[in-house]
Amino acid sequence: MDLTRATITEIATALEGGSVASTDLVEHALGETDRLEPEVRAFLHVRDREELLREAKE
Repeated sequence: MDLTRATITEIATALEGGSVASTDLVEHALGETDRLEPEVRAFLHVRDREELLREAKE
């Protein structure tokens, strides 16, 4: 599944079905942030990656 182009409904269905994990979503979002942030410069602070992944596992 292309998480960049997926709708929220598709993502919710994938989460419920187990084909996508919450940690997959966090890793994807952080990866996109890493990729785009140098150009976009939209964030003042991004929380610690390990902390976010730990919370996603809960």
